[in-house]
Amino acid sequence: MGFTSYGDFGSSLLPDLLAIKYGLLVAWDRGFRKVICNPDFTDVIRLINDDFSKYHLFGAVIFYIKELLKQNWKVHLLHILKEVNSCADYMAKLAAKSNFDLYIWENTSLGVCPLWLSDSLYSVYLWGS
Repeated sequence: MGFTSYGDFGSSLLPDLLAIKYGLLVAWDRGFRKVICNPDFTDVIRLINDDFSKYHLFGAVIFYIKELLKQNWKVHLLHILKEVNSCADYMAKLAAKSNFDLYIWENTSLGVCPLWLSDSLYSVYLWGS
């Protein structure tokens, strides 16, 4: 499964923050209690872990993510290289063609399958596991 969200944000940071927010909401609602979230933008992880992020332009979204992380589950935010995140790029391009605020794909399109395999193989190549 997956999700897409459309918005004309004017910022590269806000879509990444919203992707984490929506991803965590979908994971929680679907009963996942052990989650690895792989943003490809290190500033996103830094902002979420930063105590002073409440003063940030997107402080409300960051605060919401922090509240989600406090729930009774294990969530790890681990940076991933853009080269290993082609599934997320594909889903973002799908979102750009839609007008849904949030659309949950119960079965992702077949276009994601080869990308997922490629991302997985590249991860094994880079990190050996």
